[in-house]
Amino acid sequence: MLNSIGGRIGAGFAGVVLAMMLANAPACAQKLKVVRFGKAVPTAFTFTPVDVGVKEGIWKKLGLDVQILSFHGDGQLQQALASNSIDFAIGSGPGMGYHSKGVPAIAVAAAAGPPKNMALIVLDNTPYKKIDDMKGKKIGVTTAGALTDWLVKELSKKKGWTGADAMKAVPMGSTRARLAAMKMHAIDGTIGTTDEGIQMEAEHKGRLLMTMGSIVKPFITHVLYARDSLIKKDPATVKAFLQGWFQTIKFMKSHKKASVAIASKVLHTPASILDKSYAAEMGMMSDNGVFDPAAVKLVAKSLVDLHILKTVPTPKQMYTDQFVPVKLTK
Repeated sequence: MLNSIGGRIGAGFAGVVLAMMLANAPACAQKLKVVRFGKAVPTAFTFTPVDVGVKEGIWKKLGLDVQILSFHGDGQLQQALASNSIDFAIGSGPGMGYHSKGVPAIAVAAAAGPPKNMALIVLDNTPYKKIDDMKGKKIGVTTAGALTDWLVKELSKKKGWTGADAMKAVPMGSTRARLAAMKMHAIDGTIGTTDEGIQMEAEHKGRLLMTMGSIVKPFITHVLYARDSLIKKDPATVKAFLQGWFQTIKFMKSHKKASVAIASKVLHTPASILDKSYAAEMGMMSDNGVFDPAAVKLVAKSLVDLHILKTVPTPKQMYTDQFVPVKLTK
């Protein structure tokens, strides 16, 4: 009898506890605000701080549940911002011009300086050994109007190549598509990440002819974007997001092994490859999001070069500095 009563009491107590747990679960979940974050491309190490922040619980401590999406170039990224498919994004400096074209999102922080993470890559079985061999050649880029597109134009300009001698940017989307096009001799090279070039060299599949950080400076390679509506209606979430991003940058600069391990899984790239480019790529990452006026000036010029805009925009048309410099909290 006692056992029966005790069993009923135990079962009842367990049911009450379970009910309380179930009742409290949604409340706990509701404390985390879901935000959608977009990467212009899925293959850049400089875009992995968002993944590292998720893995290390940095966003969660700030009350954010960050959901990550990847695209194939600035064009697609800006379309996602325009259609309210994402709330925040990381893309190229030249992408700052899309706000003047009506995209309801604006740069809120500078994420990275000169493009040390971008490189001109060719296949190993081609005769191209140096930059001068690329005069007049076709170079694969992500999308028209993207950073990769501008880098092709800027390199030609630096070399004094014009007309038929200038390299031709060919928009082809994903890295896989550009590699396939090189193998079919539809293009002669591609602008990819430094990590991709290092890995192709290690596998004897390609050659990294040069990194772009040596020819483009000062510059803002990557910026963080937020939708206009979020900035206006929920600036606290923008501040929290930027706090999370720059806390993660601080973590990555002092925890190389852990950061490389996480990025390796995200990028499906051997840690040994990322280890080689880590110093240069983390070195280009901003610690507080401040926009360098000289770099902004060059980015503004690139917008005309890419025919994104007809005239050079003012800084206010390109970004807002109301959230920077970001001061890290404990």
